[in-house]
Amino acid sequence: MKRNKCLVLFTTCLLSFCLLLVSCGGSPSEDSKDSNKGEKSTSAGSPPASEKEDALTYKKTGESYTRDEQGYPQLKGVTLKIWMPIAKEYVDVVTTYAEMDVVKKWMETCDVNLKFAHPPLGQEAANFAVMIAGDELPDMIFSNGIDDYYPGKSTMAYEDGLLFDYTKLVSKKNTPLFIKKVADDPYFTRAIKDDEGRINTLGVAVSGSEESCTTMFGLMTRKDMLEATGMDVPVTIDDWYQMLKAMKANGVEYPLIIDGDNYWKTRNTFSNAYGISANDYYIKDDNKTIAYGPYEDAYYDYLSTMSKWYAEGLINPDFMNQDQQQTWSMIADGVGACTVNHLYNYNPYYYMPVESKDPSKAMVAVDFPVLKKGDTMRLMVTNRNIGNRKYITVDTEYPLACVLLLDSLYDDDLEFMFSNGIEGLGYTMSENNYPVINTITADTTDEELLGSRIYPLEIESDSDLDYLLTDTYCFGAQVGCVQFGVKQSYEGILGEWRLNYTSEESETISKYDTDLNTYRDEMMLKFITGQEKLTESSFDAYRKKMKDLKMEELIAIRQAAYDRYLNR
Repeated sequence: MKRNKCLVLFTTCLLSFCLLLVSCGGSPSEDSKDSNKGEKSTSAGSPPASEKEDALTYKKTGESYTRDEQGYPQLKGVTLKIWMPIAKEYVDVVTTYAEMDVVKKWMETCDVNLKFAHPPLGQEAANFAVMIAGDELPDMIFSNGIDDYYPGKSTMAYEDGLLFDYTKLVSKKNTPLFIKKVADDPYFTRAIKDDEGRINTLGVAVSGSEESCTTMFGLMTRKDMLEATGMDVPVTIDDWYQMLKAMKANGVEYPLIIDGDNYWKTRNTFSNAYGISANDYYIKDDNKTIAYGPYEDAYYDYLSTMSKWYAEGLINPDFMNQDQQQTWSMIADGVGACTVNHLYNYNPYYYMPVESKDPSKAMVAVDFPVLKKGDTMRLMVTNRNIGNRKYITVDTEYPLACVLLLDSLYDDDLEFMFSNGIEGLGYTMSENNYPVINTITADTTDEELLGSRIYPLEIESDSDLDYLLTDTYCFGAQVGCVQFGVKQSYEGILGEWRLNYTSEESETISKYDTDLNTYRDEMMLKFITGQEKLTESSFDAYRKKMKDLKMEELIAIRQAAYDRYLNR
């Protein structure tokens, strides 16, 4: 394997750091709540008959394969090794994903032998560092391994000679499904390549669609408490203030319930009205300029609103120490009335145990507020993106086989299987002919586990709006929240998944981002709760400190990366 001096230095430092994390009990975790529970299958994608008959060859390696009548690549039983963490639900039943029914079917369909290198649970980063420092890499690295654990991510990994550049192998003949479902989508056209022109996204998971461009969360209020105020559903920030005050006067202790999971902040619930992202970088309305919401003038106005509501007892005071389950309990008990929350959690924490049994406590969806009636919003955080990247390494003897296998993930039938599992074991079909995932519990049998879905191999989610509204987020206020979300604009959302950074930029981000974000969160909390009085002078001092923490340098890096993205 090719290595340079930078690689040796990086892996040595990374390994030392990761081993320290393991000794302290630290470990990365996977959050799949934003993922759809699979999609309805349409038809298996396959290339034209004339292409199926032609051999798929790569002269450099002497590889030669064909496709069967269904269009699936036939890989002659080659063995491909994949580094990929395994979900904790399966470790008591299998030692490798190769024992799972869906992977067995995949191997059979494509005539390939897959061997998985699974890091021990909780030791993913350390195991990755050991692997990189070793003598031989696996054929492929899945589950964002490069992006999560390699310094400088894919840019540096290519420079260090770890990754195979398969750009020339991406074609209508070799990768027809990737081209159809990702490359030909105008929203992803620039994002499929890095700044060097390399295609580095084969096998990525695609979330959302033009039809269902929304994140599955929403703003809700108890219908009975809204009706008790005699007011209409609020539209503007001032409407919200008047409604919350009226609820308070009616005896609701804390009308707006928020929590430490921060959906009220990270989803721009109230900052959207002020034209800024409350927690992140965003694209200004000229569609060219990158800004950082917590550094903008309008952030002062946003903080003023939140701190005013807090000071008047309209927000639960201990919100940073409360989770979603606790906040839903407060609403069920009548302590609060309104919340912004993930729709996934609304169902088990409130709709099923409370609202379905007592319709008088029903929640209704409310659109995100604007500053003035008629204003438009452009910072709806969208689920439409690509992620869960998979990479081919330079040590593979079968680069073409890897390319063909990754493309097969986009086949409708295989995608459906990975998203849902085996029918009767991993899922059942609803009356609307959509899959309902079987929840894994203590009572789930080994047979059911073996036949269940493998989330990290899911390649498409949240793309079917009808499915979302009729079988996924179809309870109570969920429908209204999704409908509000899909009509809003997300043109101002930057989306880090679009950007590639140079080695120097990545180093600067790594050096300064953490301290800046820590200070941002600390001061946000102090300003809202009144621990730090919000005045023009205190806000100026806050921004000066942000500048000292390299705020403007970090904005410039994102601007440069975005400019390169636009020029791809």
